[in-house]
Amino acid sequence: DRGVMDRTHFRWFTPETYAEMFSRTGFEVVETWPIVPLSTKQKALTVLTGGRAHLFWRQICLEAVWRGAKG
Repeated sequence: DRGVMDRTHFRWFTPETYAEMFSRTGFEVVETWPIVPLSTKQKALTVLTGGRAHLFWRQICLEAVWRGAKG
């Protein structure tokens, strides 16, 4: 019942949907990346999944700049 994959996590994000959430609130997303770099094995599996490296990201780090509320 602890950790990043526990039952209290109700929403799951891809890097794209995570960035979109910030963009909708007035931030300009500069970059997203995994907190823990991918291992050699994960990089190889990324090729087999058609380039979907985010499948192996446990947590997403995001850099953004405030541009003001949209609306």
